[in-house]
Amino acid sequence: MATVKKILETAAALLDMSEVTFTGSNVISNYDPTVLALVQCLNNVLEEIATEYIPFVKTETVALTDGRAEYTAFDNQVAEIIKVNTMGRTCKFLCYPSYVEVDTKESSADITYHYLPDPVTVTGSVGYLKLTPRLLALGLAADYALVVGRYEESVQFDKQYMYALQAAQRKGKEIIIPARRW
Repeated sequence: MATVKKILETAAALLDMSEVTFTGSNVISNYDPTVLALVQCLNNVLEEIATEYIPFVKTETVALTDGRAEYTAFDNQVAEIIKVNTMGRTCKFLCYPSYVEVDTKESSADITYHYLPDPVTVTGSVGYLKLTPRLLALGLAADYALVVGRYEESVQFDKQYMYALQAAQRKGKEIIIPARRW
């Protein structure tokens, strides 16, 4: 689990921003405008990853009222409902703007869904297994460089970020080479 401060320091080092540090004698405030901009960029990167590249998936048992489950009843912000099960069988469902309607008479259902990450703060941490601190720092550096008008740097960081995202998306399957027969 990577702390937000560590990700910010790594991105600041990539961007040659020596004034951003949370350790040592030159500690800056968590409310510094530069730090707040970096945190906002990190939240943008996390949301981009969750919606476009590596969906965050969760299965949760939710209470149903008249076959409906309000999105506010879920632990996380719902981006997309994938599957609904009740009593071990798959059910049909319809998604509406504020709730999901399930075709069942049961009082609860196991709902699998993609969710959006909660916004992080300077004192928080990011605990998604495939998202390494370096990957997030590269995305943060690309986003921040774009925001402040350092376009050439933004393009370079974005290329590295995309390579890191591709590596994170790969499945860790074991490669088996058939034995040779002489």
